[in-house]
Amino acid sequence: MRVLVIDDDAMTRLLIRETLSPHGFEIIEAENGEAGVALALEKSPDLVLLDIVMPGMDGFACFDALLGCLPGCCVTMPVVMLTGVEDSVSIERSFAMGVTDFIHKPIDWPLLVHRLLFVMRSHALSRELRASEERLRLLANVFEHSSEGIMVCNALNKIMEVNQSFGKITGYLAGDVIGKNPKLLASGRHKTSFYVRMWEALEENGYWQGEIWDRRKSGEAFAVLIGISTVRDGDGALTHYIAVFTDITERKTAESRIEYLAHHDPLTNLPNRTLLQDRFDQAAAHAARNQSRVAVLFLDLDRFKQINDTLGHDAGDRLLQDIAARLLQCVREADPICRQGGDEFIIVLTDLPDNEAVMQAAKKILQHLHEPFVIDGVHITTSFSIGISIYPNDGMNFLGLLNKADTAMYAAKKQGRNTFRFFSGDMNIASIERMNMENGLRNAFEKHELSLYYQPQYAIKDRRLIGMEALLRWEKPSGEIVLPNKLIPVAEDIGLIVPIGHWVLHEACRQNRLWHDNGAKLIVTVNVSGVQFKQGSLVESVRSALASSGLEARYLELELTETTLMLDTEMIMKVIKELRELGVTFAIDDFGTGYSSLSYLKSFAIDNLKIDQSFIKELSHGRQQDTAIVQAIIQLGQTLNIQVLAEGVETEHQFDQLQLLGCDKVQGYYLNYPLPVMEFERMVLSMEKDWHQ
Repeated sequence: MRVLVIDDDAMTRLLIRETLSPHGFEIIEAENGEAGVALALEKSPDLVLLDIVMPGMDGFACFDALLGCLPGCCVTMPVVMLTGVEDSVSIERSFAMGVTDFIHKPIDWPLLVHRLLFVMRSHALSRELRASEERLRLLANVFEHSSEGIMVCNALNKIMEVNQSFGKITGYLAGDVIGKNPKLLASGRHKTSFYVRMWEALEENGYWQGEIWDRRKSGEAFAVLIGISTVRDGDGALTHYIAVFTDITERKTAESRIEYLAHHDPLTNLPNRTLLQDRFDQAAAHAARNQSRVAVLFLDLDRFKQINDTLGHDAGDRLLQDIAARLLQCVREADPICRQGGDEFIIVLTDLPDNEAVMQAAKKILQHLHEPFVIDGVHITTSFSIGISIYPNDGMNFLGLLNKADTAMYAAKKQGRNTFRFFSGDMNIASIERMNMENGLRNAFEKHELSLYYQPQYAIKDRRLIGMEALLRWEKPSGEIVLPNKLIPVAEDIGLIVPIGHWVLHEACRQNRLWHDNGAKLIVTVNVSGVQFKQGSLVESVRSALASSGLEARYLELELTETTLMLDTEMIMKVIKELRELGVTFAIDDFGTGYSSLSYLKSFAIDNLKIDQSFIKELSHGRQQDTAIVQAIIQLGQTLNIQVLAEGVETEHQFDQLQLLGCDKVQGYYLNYPLPVMEFERMVLSMEKDWHQ
C-alpha cells in the first residue's frame, strides 16, 4: 500500500515511516502542500496523510488542490487529516470538505497501522457498495459474513437489511429493526448538532466517517467506528445509505485499563515497576554515553504495620499517598519514583556525577519524610530505611541493581533505621574525594589555577575556522587537569558557579577581542549554567564582559542545555530576550538528549543546535536508523532556519557523512583537540597569514 505523507515536520514524517514501513506500507514524503500535490499526481498513492497546519499551503488548501488536480479523489483515495490542535471547527470543516478521517497528534503509534488498515478497508468496501445495487447482490456473501456490522437503509432512512455482525454487536435481530429508523440505536450522548453535521457531510460528499456512541438492545452504551455512504442510481437519485461499523468499546476500555495498570500504581498514581524499568533503561543508556551514574534507591517505611494496626488500612493508604506526594518534591522531575507495593518505594536518580550526589539526595529524602504527617487529625512521624545501588559500579541491569539495593536497605534497617546504606563499600571514599574536590576548587579559584582551553569550530563546506568553544580547565599544581564534567557540578553545589561563570565570560571575551585585533574575526561560545540564570545577574555579567573587553556582542554565543531552558520558562525567556537585545546569539548543547526536545524551539529564539556527540558516534556504524536521526535533526534546523553544529566528530567517515547530510558546522578531535591559549593563538595567526597570502 502506497501512503503519501504531507507534513512539514520532519520528525513526524520519520516516525510515520518507521511505524508503517515494517507492515508493508510504501511511504512517500512531502514537506509542504505544493510538493504533496505534485507527488499525488506523479505517484497515485493509495492513501494520503495530510497535516492541517503547514506554512504556505495549509492542509485545507492542499486538499482543495488535490480535488482540483484529481477529480473525485475523496472517493477514490482516502485522505486522513493530521493535527495537533483539538479544534471542532477544523474537524467539521475537514469532514465537510470530504476528508476520510481525522487523527490527532500526538499520534497513537501502535494504533496507527490498524487505523489506516480499517480506513482503507472501510473505504474500499463503501466504494464497492456504492457502485450499484447489482454489486450489492454479488457481494451478499461478503456482506453477511463481514466482521464489521453492516446496515443498509433506503432513501427515507428506513432500515432494509442488516448482517449477522450487526446483530452480534447491537443485540438486535433483523426482525427487530427492519423498517425502522437507525435512531433507535441512539445513546443520547451526542447533541443534535453532531447529527446535523453528519447529514450535511453525507449530502455534500456522499460519505461520512467517525466515532459514535450507540446503545445496544440491552441498554448498554457502546462505541463504534463507523463509515456511512450514499448510493445513487444512474440518474444521480439517492437510493440507499450503507453504514459499516466496528465495535471499539472493548478496545477503548481495554486500552485505557491496560495503560493504567501497565504503568501506574492505582493508589498513589506513581509509575509502577514496569514503567520504572523502562525509565531506568533509558537513564542507563544516557549514562553510558555521558560517563555518568544512575542510582537505584529502595525505600521501606519503618514500622508501617504498626500504623495500619493502630489507625486502620484506610489511614495507612492515605499516609502512603501523602508519602508519594512528598517524595515527588524531593527529587528532580527526571527522576522516576514507583511504589512497588505495600510500604516499599523505588526511586531512580539519573545522570549523577558521583556518589556524593546520591548521598545528598538520600539525606534530603530522609529529612522530608521524617517531618510529621497529619492523618485524620493524628500527627504521624515516619522514618525510612534506604538501600542504594549504583549503575554501572554495582551492575548493569535493573533487576540486579534492585536486588542489591534491597539488600542494602536491610543493612540500613540493621543500623537502626531512618538511615541509608550503599551496597558498595566505597561511600566513605567517595565522600572524602568529594570533600577534597570542594576544598581544592575553592583554593584553585582563589589562586587562579583555572584556565580556558579553546576547541575550534569549522564551517563544514570549506573547513574554514569560524569560531571556538571556551572550555574550563583546572590545572592542579601536580599537573593533573580536571575537566568540566567534574568541575561544574561541584561548583554549582558549593556556590562557586556564579563567580566562576562571571570570570569565564570576561576571560573569553577579552581573549577573543585580542584575536580580533590581530585580524581573526571569530565567534566564541561560552557555556552557561542554569544556576547562573537562577542566582547570578547573567545579563549584567554579559554586559560588563562585552564592555570591558570591547568585543562586539555578535561575536559572543551563549550555550545552554535543554534542561536549563526548562528551569523556569518565563524567567528564562525574559533573560534571553534581554541578552538578544544586546546582540548575543544562543546555541543548544546536546540536542535531542533532554526532556523538552522540540517543544522549546517554538518559544525560545535559538540560533544554533549542537547535535549530541552520542548521535555522531553512531554514524560510524553505518546503520540507516542512526543516519536518519541525524538527518532529521539537520532537516529540522534547515526548516526552522537554525544552524546545526555536530560535536564529537572523530573520524573522516563521520565528517563526510555530515557533509553529505547538509550539516553546517563541526567540531571534534578529527579536526582539533581543545587547545591552550597560546597553541590556539599560533594556529589562528598561522591561518590568518595563509589567508592574507
